[in-house]
Amino acid sequence: MKTHRVGSYTFGGMLIIAGTLMLIRIFIPQLSYDIISRCWPVVFISLGIEILVANFRSTKIKFVYDAPAIFLMLVIVVFTIGMACAEFSIHHYLS
Repeated sequence: MKTHRVGSYTFGGMLIIAGTLMLIRIFIPQLSYDIISRCWPVVFISLGIEILVANFRSTKIKFVYDAPAIFLMLVIVVFTIGMACAEFSIHHYLS
């Protein structure tokens, strides 16, 4: 029986997406962290898609949740929300 670690592909995808958005933010300052932080539901959508795709591939797959990958995805979400709060504070309280 094959095992599938749920969260591994999603974590890789989230790293690519978050890194790309942060890189775009450097070159296009109009893209605020607030907009980036509002994309957090993509994490749950991606996890759901990963589970469905793995389930349709084969019926003989045992699902094992990759807890470290899921935890690190949550850290990325908290980081982007923290950056959005910092940007909001800088623009509204220090200006």
